[in-house]
Order: sequence, then C-alpha cells, then structure tokens
Amino acid sequence: MVMYGRGITNNNQFVREVSSNLWEFMRIDGYKSIFEKYIEPLDQDIFFSKIIDRRVMGSMNDLVFQAKMHLSMGNLSPADVSFRLNESPMSYLNYGRRMMHLGN
Repeated sequence: MVMYGRGITNNNQFVREVSSNLWEFMRIDGYKSIFEKYIEPLDQDIFFSKIIDRRVMGSMNDLVFQAKMHLSMGNLSPADVSFRLNESPMSYLNYGRRMMHLGN
C-alpha cells in the first residue's frame, strides 16, 4: 500500500494513517470484511522493529523506488501505484502475480 506521509510527525499519527489508508485500499480491492475482522481489532497492538534480512530491505527499497517513479510521473494516485506494485514479482518471497496493465 502506498500513501502520502506529509505531515505525519509521530508513531501514533503514522499508525492511524496506515490503518485508514489500508482500510480504503482493502475496501477497493474487495477485502473490507477481512480488514474489519482481522486487522482493525489489532491496530492498537502495533510494534516497530528493525529489518534483519538485507534481502527483504533490498526488496522494500526496490518497491519504494518504483513507487516514487510512478508517483513522479503524475498520472497515478497512491492507490493506483499500490495496485501496480502488487503486480511486481518478489523472488525472495517466491511471490509473483499475473501481470496486469492499468491502461498505461
């Protein structure tokens, strides 16, 4: 999920914004009930930790780079970028989805 972070100055604001944006993203994708049943009840139990596997960090950095590239082009919203990134294969996670074109 990609969201704007401007104005977020502390962990509580970050968690609230992530929860709100994730609800919207999952609602659009048809998973609102899963969010409400499994994620929303636990959104007060958020902990932050370091990433100890450099391969995971590399994958995250690649997704951030892709998101910045898509957003800088100016023709996709953060939600559109999120859906596009979900189509990116992640070899370390053994994750790949059927590629889908968003009309661009």
